[in-house]
Amino acid sequence: MVIFMAKFFASTSPEISGREKRNMERARKIASQGMVLLSNNGALPLAGGGKIALFGNGGRKTVKGGTGSGDVNSRFVVNVEQGLEEAGFQVTTGDWLDRYDKAVEEARAAYGEEMRAAVEGSGVMPILYLFDHPFKEPAVPPVTEEDCRKDRLSRRLTGWLLRPLAPLM
Repeated sequence: MVIFMAKFFASTSPEISGREKRNMERARKIASQGMVLLSNNGALPLAGGGKIALFGNGGRKTVKGGTGSGDVNSRFVVNVEQGLEEAGFQVTTGDWLDRYDKAVEEARAAYGEEMRAAVEGSGVMPILYLFDHPFKEPAVPPVTEEDCRKDRLSRRLTGWLLRPLAPLM
């Protein structure tokens, strides 16, 4: 019997090779050329430095690729928060981001316990439970007035962020 083994081309060295550095630079250049800004009222590009408010699950959990065949192998990923900080900005909404991270962590732990209880002794494989009962992200923590007091831009947005959204009818 002959067994064929797949050949893997990934680097086995912990050091970033010259090829990887060249390809990272190429990817950055290609990505910047492929981005389209549909409307800009002069707000972009952001001037370097200063305070900035960052909200949303992508701030720290930035998606670097897809899942399955769309996944991307990379040595490191810079999320939006890190990128802004490395560009000299002070992200003023760390407390909100921390509350969001905590809510997700607690929801994932509760989901894991719920799944364990449901499959234990039932003969159902956990993967099958996942198909019928997928994890759902928790509600986004509300943006408070305190979250909006930390920088000038957020103060201008406070009324917009805190007002209830009108129905889209």
